[in-house]
Amino acid sequence: MRFLFRQVDPASVRSVLVVQTCNPDLLRHVVADVKNRFAKAKVTVLIQRGMMPYLPPMPADEIQENPATGKRELLRRLRARRFDAACVTWSGEHGFWKLKLLPFALGVRAIWAYDRLANPTPIGAGNIGRRLRNVGPANVARLNSRRLMAPLTFWRLWGFYRKRCRNKRV
Repeated sequence: MRFLFRQVDPASVRSVLVVQTCNPDLLRHVVADVKNRFAKAKVTVLIQRGMMPYLPPMPADEIQENPATGKRELLRRLRARRFDAACVTWSGEHGFWKLKLLPFALGVRAIWAYDRLANPTPIGAGNIGRRLRNVGPANVARLNSRRLMAPLTFWRLWGFYRKRCRNKRV
């Protein structure tokens, strides 16, 4: 959670991880912006399985493919590399929810979120809630108290229902 409390100077960043959670064209623009923003950094791109033939040329130093199995091993390897910053695209496309949350699990110093126009926003204490609302599908982008309370309400109603069923059987 170090990314929440301090801003990182782009000149001090040595390694950046870019996670593909968007289409290849948008990814190319994001990688180009990351390379310009962090000029001295080594840029590593984590791409989806089977996307290598569809990728346009991009200025990345290293491209890794997301393996089909061994997710824990991938997470362990990425943590061991100790990236200074991570970039992810929250463009409203469906799916990729695990990869959208990957930068938060790595323990990086800075997280940058890109929108569908490749505009970056640093994730910090001031805008974390606004950005986390957009993690899900585009039609369910708003988190409000009703949606946050839904699991608790379901659990309580399920318990009430099970209790009534037990009482009727006796």
